Amino acid sequence: MEIPTEMINILLCDDERKITNQLAKYINTFYKSLNKEYTITICHSGLELNKLIDQRLKMDVIFLDIELKEHDKNGVWAAKMTKQKNPESIIIFTTNHEEYIDDVIEKYAFRYWSKPIDEYRLKKEYASYS
Repeated sequence: MEIPTEMINILLCDDERKITNQLAKYINTFYKSLNKEYTITICHSGLELNKLIDQRLKMDVIFLDIELKEHDKNGVWAAKMTKQKNPESIIIFTTNHEEYIDDVIEKYAFRYWSKPIDEYRLKKEYASYS
């Protein structure tokens, strides 16, 4: 995977606002230190994510929780919809539910990160692509 050199569009989707706020803070700190241009969009449901993709918003990297509040519109559903409409998006699943790992990695995800996400992991992953 190659990280884009121009503006990077990042989407965070988790039904826990605490998680999206924490991850946004890490991303802001990290990208500002690199002097990279980026945007962060936050949503809290699979339906919201699907609407954003329907609006033709290009998301380079999506951090997506598997267990979202709508059981029939969870993160796996959202990833499937995203890949159909925006196949170049890089999806990193964030969850505590390890029973989904094999399913999502094979079909939709670039990576799987266990929660809680920490700033060190973000820096380490980025360094491996640079």
